[in-house]
Amino acid sequence: MPTLAGLADELRVVHVMDVLDDQAVAVAARVGARAGTSIEELLDDPAVDIVGVCSPHQFHAEHVIGACAAGKRAVFCEKPLTLTRNEAAEIQLASERFGVPVFVGTMNLWDPAASAALAACGALRTEASMIRSTILIPPNESLIDLATDRIDRPMWLPPAPADMSPVQAAQYQLGRTILGLAVHGLALVRRFMPVVHEVTFARTIEPWGYVLSLTDGSRVARLMGMLGGSWDPEWTFTAIGPRSELRIDFPPSYVLAGSATATVRHGAEQRTWRFGHGGFHAQWRHLADVARGHVAPRVSVAEAVQDVVYALDVVTAAQARLVDEVSSEC
Repeated sequence: MPTLAGLADELRVVHVMDVLDDQAVAVAARVGARAGTSIEELLDDPAVDIVGVCSPHQFHAEHVIGACAAGKRAVFCEKPLTLTRNEAAEIQLASERFGVPVFVGTMNLWDPAASAALAACGALRTEASMIRSTILIPPNESLIDLATDRIDRPMWLPPAPADMSPVQAAQYQLGRTILGLAVHGLALVRRFMPVVHEVTFARTIEPWGYVLSLTDGSRVARLMGMLGGSWDPEWTFTAIGPRSELRIDFPPSYVLAGSATATVRHGAEQRTWRFGHGGFHAQWRHLADVARGHVAPRVSVAEAVQDVVYALDVVTAAQARLVDEVSSEC
């Protein structure tokens, strides 16, 4: 909602749905919107042109498909788009069948500086031999408090179910951290490493984090992320090849501090980009233009589905690698 408030000339919140009535009413009152507890009422509301799906992950597919079937102009879905390959295929089918574009909240892909740098990478897209994604940020709560006037304080993610073995609990935690945080880095990694042949290393980090190594046989990607400290945030992406290099320094999530700072070096030549708005604003502004029919989606639903399938495949391979490494230690 802070992002949408900055785009009030183009977008307005008209309907807020939450399973908790008092929560829906409190949030809707901030923007003069209608409140309700029924997804059906929201989808039947003719005032709603665009649906923002911010429900728990396991409901994303149901809500996105429902919005497509309702004939809305566009759908925004928080990441991850879904939790299974089958649901991803169903979302793509619904989007294409009903002609409703679907956008996913991997905001770094929409950052204008990152977009400009990726477009200028040239041969680095295929020549990069080393790729790195590092996301080290304080707990989300502290960042949200900087950017948002919250209605209440949601609970921290619950622990793994008590009936899981230690290995199963570690796999569960690793899957959540990949789909909850590493997914941002993976969306960028896929632009340089379209296919992952093997996850060569996988670890969870306490209190909430991961370390992953991926390879396609000729290049290596290293992803590291952690929430839960008091250090200065670091959110970077780099791709390094024999003749050129890309580095992107993103601002932390939620804080609307403008775009990333992105630099591409080709030999002695260097270009740097920085803009006054970031990925959140860029994505929603583009989404509004698409909903009006002014432009075609810059990222198709097929591309969004490929991103989530890529992440789901990494989750599966990383969880298997985690078991192998735990077994070898024992």
